Amino acid sequence: MNRIYLLILISCLLSEQSIAQAATHYSINIGTFVDAKSDDFASLKSIGFLHAKSMQEGNLSQVFLGGYSNLEQARTDLSKVQRAGYVSAYLEEGFPSNGQNAAVIQIASMRYNSKINWERFAQAGNLNVMVDGSLIRILVGPYSNGQAARQDLSKVRQAGFKDAFVKNLNTIYLYEVGAFESEGAIKKPLIPINLNESTAAVPPTEDPSEYGLPPGVLGEPKDDASRMTPKSGAFRPATSQPEKASAPLPNIRGKIKRRSALELQKVLKEKGYYASGLDGYYGGGTKSAYEDFVNSDTWYQRYKMLAKAPKNTIDPNTGDRLQRAINNLPSNPAGVEGYPHYLAKAYQAYVLFNNLGPSNSVNNLMSSALREAYDYLSPGLSAGFDHRASYAYNDLDQLIRHIFYVHGAQNNSYTIPCWLQERHSASYARAKADPIALPATSRLQTCFETPSWDELQLLSTIAEDFVADAQPNQKKITEGATASDNLFAIEQPLSSGLSRETEQWNTALWQSINIWANQDPLHKKMVAPLKVAYYQAQVRLEDYFMDKGFRQNEASSLALASLRARVGYQLERFVR
Repeated sequence: MNRIYLLILISCLLSEQSIAQAATHYSINIGTFVDAKSDDFASLKSIGFLHAKSMQEGNLSQVFLGGYSNLEQARTDLSKVQRAGYVSAYLEEGFPSNGQNAAVIQIASMRYNSKINWERFAQAGNLNVMVDGSLIRILVGPYSNGQAARQDLSKVRQAGFKDAFVKNLNTIYLYEVGAFESEGAIKKPLIPINLNESTAAVPPTEDPSEYGLPPGVLGEPKDDASRMTPKSGAFRPATSQPEKASAPLPNIRGKIKRRSALELQKVLKEKGYYASGLDGYYGGGTKSAYEDFVNSDTWYQRYKMLAKAPKNTIDPNTGDRLQRAINNLPSNPAGVEGYPHYLAKAYQAYVLFNNLGPSNSVNNLMSSALREAYDYLSPGLSAGFDHRASYAYNDLDQLIRHIFYVHGAQNNSYTIPCWLQERHSASYARAKADPIALPATSRLQTCFETPSWDELQLLSTIAEDFVADAQPNQKKITEGATASDNLFAIEQPLSSGLSRETEQWNTALWQSINIWANQDPLHKKMVAPLKVAYYQAQVRLEDYFMDKGFRQNEASSLALASLRARVGYQLERFVR
């Protein structure tokens, strides 16, 4: 695969579209109170929307203000809250990986300080709100599946909310409306909906860009910092590291006409397995023909055996004590202290910056880590930057880039942790695109569990037989598979430009492969299993993305982008 395209793809998906595993949402945690009522916080109502979460013990509630996609606005409002007397208030962040995708019905959108007739809105059903700064959206739900939401939509409209519509969003953006939020208009807490059922998502009916929340850091910048103890308003680490998501195998829709199914039918018909008409529908005849080919074709059987052969893999969660301390830093920030290693200094600098902002201590720790990492280069090697300079770290972007630099030092075997991408996707993507920050020696943890779909594993195995290099570049193969896997967590469609470019790549690829296949009977025998695996995987990927709520054309583009990332390097001889 063209390495430049791979880097562009990753950068576009992470920085422009903010993939779901990395988007961050902020709220201001005011504190825990007994018998909390909205009127108790009258001085804060001019700042933002107040909401509370009941705790299990006693009559305790945690009180929050606002919801924010913009970190700077969240910090500004945090300062206002602290000046109002709540000096222990701090920013709290949420990750989509800690929530679930759900369907809701939006019935209104307004400013948080508007006069809200909660009793009127409650007639529509269980109420939640989505808050972004000064704007709140009033929602009915959440629903465990899109069908249930659609069934209720007509009832909601009949209740007088004629402009109501269904949308998808993550539950971390939802705040339940009860007595506290409605100032007593709603007398009892609402009954939460169980969202653990396996259901199909409802296609979004509104531009989903509003849900792509930017990553960032927490904490008010302070002057000279030398301790790692969180201050008021500082970064509060998550109690646990978000679990990796895994992509389930979707069912294939048989009533959708698509190009991928048509191409699969063509190759199966040419090989004598498919006898029906070429209609582009993945029905019973196509499914049966595909299964017959898989179980009968000699070349395909060979690849199935190769795909099942054990491979040398590295578990990113294993390693020595320092690696485990780096992996677990979100839940234990002090865990990197006490190690006589330059990487420990780099991550101590990161924790200090998150807690207290820019400081001389951060500068000294990070500069020291760089010097120690690169002072003993072998003759003829160069760091590619001035590793002995004194740097001032005024933003996380440069700090994360230099953490990558430290990881890229000679003989360093520690992996760059998955949570760094989870928390700071844009900075992470920019660092990955820097050849100095990500040399060939660097190792990245995969931040999305590789799907165990047989179709994808088999496609990767077949494609390796087409590599032009004398020895396949395993680093490029791994990078492509990782980019493909990370696409499984995407929340927004590809941009129109990237979608067109991906379609053009797919067209050029198969035009070239078909010419090559017709040059020799052996080539044709090799290409048949590749085509079957490719188009079958494309169909399955399209259904996966449609299950997530993408429209068919959006799902088709995302499926092709995933295939290009996965096997683009292996097949690049055909599209150079």
